[in-house]
Amino acid sequence: MRYALVVLALAAAVAASPARADTEKQTVYINLTGPEYQALLQTWGFRAELSADEDGSPLISSSINGVNYTIFFYGCDDRQPRRCDSIGFSAGFDLSQSLTHAYMNDWNRYNRFGKAYTDDEGNAYLAMNINVDGGLTEAALRDWLRWWEIGVADYLDYIGWN
Repeated sequence: MRYALVVLALAAAVAASPARADTEKQTVYINLTGPEYQALLQTWGFRAELSADEDGSPLISSSINGVNYTIFFYGCDDRQPRRCDSIGFSAGFDLSQSLTHAYMNDWNRYNRFGKAYTDDEGNAYLAMNINVDGGLTEAALRDWLRWWEIGVADYLDYIGWN
């Protein structure tokens, strides 16, 4: 009887476990260096100019659909090249008139990807952060870039950028 209960419990556990698809082996990035992400961007067909900020953390300049943006690296260690646990995308737009805080808040309320804000001079910005700590595959990193691309396109329409 006890054996039958154990078998039933194991069968129930197996039936309740999520389905897994067989996938090809992929590299999982648990953090990123500037050169690694630069190489990925270039592999995907994007311009990627690598430099460093004043603290020595990687910085990548790129563009998507004609819009220049910067990729900042955060949570970096002191090794060379620096390994960082998150990255942030940022694009700024110099507008002829400032957008209200309420207008920017509406973007943030109704859009999942990309945080909108204005700086002290009224320039509009779109930013998006990605946590790499814990692991992301190349496919996941590419998908995040796709969400950035969609967000930028939608944001251009939202702010009336020509």
